[in-house]
Amino acid sequence: RAAVERDLLNNPSYITLDKVNGPNPLPPGGETPYLFGYQLMNQVARDASQGGDDALGVMSLRSAGRIPFFINGNLENVTGKSWYDYWKQFVGETQVRQNRALEQIRALSLTDTTPLTSGVTVQGVAASPDGKWLAYNQESPDERSGLYLRDLATGKSRKVFDKTAGVGLAFTPDSKSIVFSAAHKKPFNYELFSDLSLYELSSGVRTRLSDRQRLRDPDISPDAETLVFTRAVDSRVELASARLENSANGWKLGKVESIFTPARYERVSNPKFSPDGRRVVFSLHRQGKTGEDLMEIQLAVKSVSTLVTDGHYNRFPTFDSQGALFFVSDATGVDNLYRWVEGRAISERLTNVTTGLWFPAFSPDGKVYASVYSPQGWDLARVAPSSVSFSPQAIAPIPAPEPVAPAMSGSEIEEKAASFSVRDYSIFPSIWPRIWVPTVFATQDGVSASAQVTGFDAVDRHRYTLGAGYDSELGKGDFSAVYSNRSWGPTISLAGSLSSVSVTDVSFGRETEVSASVSYPIEWTYSSLVPALSFNAERTFFYSRANEAVLAKTVFVPSVDASLSFSNIESSRLAISPERGRISELGARLYQDGDARTWKAFASNTEHFKLPGHQVLVPSIRAAYASRSSFTFTDSNVVVEGTRGNIFDSERDGFDQLVLRGYSGVRFVSRAAAVGSLEYRAPLWRIRRGWGTNPFFAENLWGFVFGESAYFPRSVPEGRFLPAAGLGLRLTGKVFIHLPLILALQAHQGYAKEQGGKNELLIGIGLGEIAF
Repeated sequence: RAAVERDLLNNPSYITLDKVNGPNPLPPGGETPYLFGYQLMNQVARDASQGGDDALGVMSLRSAGRIPFFINGNLENVTGKSWYDYWKQFVGETQVRQNRALEQIRALSLTDTTPLTSGVTVQGVAASPDGKWLAYNQESPDERSGLYLRDLATGKSRKVFDKTAGVGLAFTPDSKSIVFSAAHKKPFNYELFSDLSLYELSSGVRTRLSDRQRLRDPDISPDAETLVFTRAVDSRVELASARLENSANGWKLGKVESIFTPARYERVSNPKFSPDGRRVVFSLHRQGKTGEDLMEIQLAVKSVSTLVTDGHYNRFPTFDSQGALFFVSDATGVDNLYRWVEGRAISERLTNVTTGLWFPAFSPDGKVYASVYSPQGWDLARVAPSSVSFSPQAIAPIPAPEPVAPAMSGSEIEEKAASFSVRDYSIFPSIWPRIWVPTVFATQDGVSASAQVTGFDAVDRHRYTLGAGYDSELGKGDFSAVYSNRSWGPTISLAGSLSSVSVTDVSFGRETEVSASVSYPIEWTYSSLVPALSFNAERTFFYSRANEAVLAKTVFVPSVDASLSFSNIESSRLAISPERGRISELGARLYQDGDARTWKAFASNTEHFKLPGHQVLVPSIRAAYASRSSFTFTDSNVVVEGTRGNIFDSERDGFDQLVLRGYSGVRFVSRAAAVGSLEYRAPLWRIRRGWGTNPFFAENLWGFVFGESAYFPRSVPEGRFLPAAGLGLRLTGKVFIHLPLILALQAHQGYAKEQGGKNELLIGIGLGEIAF
């Protein structure tokens, strides 16, 4: 209805058939293939029901014997129509139906709504009792979701902090603090939990009030002594409360007590205190029933009564400063604001919007703020309700036609449920490979291709990666294998590889490496700290490029290293790369080369600075130091090595090497070295279009330029630099619906020609991680 109202249905700026299966960073986002794909399948199902054939079943069966993803021919063979026909049918019928619905809505006067935001989604609104502030949760394609404050006097808004999930929030009666719910990740845990926090406006201090208790939707009593909220427990969401205490040691939550426990699988949401603090109004979804009922509990006696139950969704209760109760209902087919009047069977409808209205909140001066739906999301808006109620006999908008599904009796449901067996957990079959990462790239010297498969079991206790690659220049294959297990808490990994290293014009090396490591990620909601300890052994054979004769070889050299890595990078749905934050690593390694020991230290730090328009500035520094020079085992030195054409960021600086672009096929050995770079990245074209129903979808074209240099403080002459610069283009997209595609073109220039600097032109095709 919102799309038809703004003439966006079948408009490339919002939705067309070629965009249904592609990734969509803008609303309705990830729901796009479900919302519009359902409508298309609905069209097919309606044809099937009219013809008496199971077209969907036949289509599914036949698709198993066809080339996958090319879907149009299969549908035409079954129904005689293409997806283009069904899309045209859906668009035409929907425009007719929704225009009729809009005519019915507009037959009554429309409510005046003034948007305060645009292009974002606002869910959860609270007005401060002193009338100065609006607090709300905002999600945006441009940055992380967060808690925002709007100054009602100036109209200016600011982001207070990042915040994940949770829509409930409330001001304390003195307007000095906000209580809210949010999901968070506690260190040493992989799970997200919803809990309550309190934010003080003057100091900016944020205090966690609960920990791992699954609490949401808080509201505070008029005397500021009690919080009421929902708690998920025992397959239900109940209504609970606790004392809110403030002392010299700060804020804390008292003992949590249940005050209303619904039946199993039922859900309480959006509780609100009445102005006198004696009762709480909330919505209740009952198991097996459509809609939500508006409920009330008298706190003194804990008696629960039903205020509204009509098979519709009655939710988001709120009170104005005079004590009148308001809520949102879809009784007319559109979510509107209603006023509950005691003793009346029908509540008074006070708004008439064309799309929908959620999360109403009253300021002390009687103004109403709410989330109002638009094709771009839920806008924060000021709403002007009618002083008199709309006619309760208003005609409801016409619903979309649906195929009739055969009903199942209670005995049939029980019989079906009993057919499922319970058995002990097994890693099979979920352990089989489910991610494939193929890569192909080309340079002046040849073509390289590689692929990795990754698998993990259903609870991610076992994980493995197997890789293989081939380099046409050398005519050699590379192999790797990694297995990880986190059944006992920390992640224990075993790895082995055979790969080509130290490639020059006259020789190349083949390195065998095995390792065992243990790590334990310490994770917060937006960042992680990973300590790791690793035991390694490696051996290298050096061969002549002319006849592959063995020129030299090393014995197996064991080493042990400890490292600490940190990441707090931030991205967004419209980002082309990480846009804020850093990735840092610090570590030390000890080599035992015969009777000689060598210590090596490594440190790296990469920062991301967001510029306007999702441009990003990325400075980076990587450095290593070795306690001694080794002539028998080169890898125990600090090695700076030119790229071998891999342009998909899979080469990683670390203990083994520092990578330097523009010096392909060149290796520098020293006791100390550093590589610094500065890269600028910018989006060039937001394509976000597909090719009809064919399984190809283009997302973004972006480019970058960089400058970098290696520095050898102990080289002769003292302070040698190896500068380089370059630029590149990347086109990202999807093939075969879910396979990430990267097309890359890069040019690198190493300026120290006497040290092997050269021009490099690199072309690559990568398919990212392919889940299956």
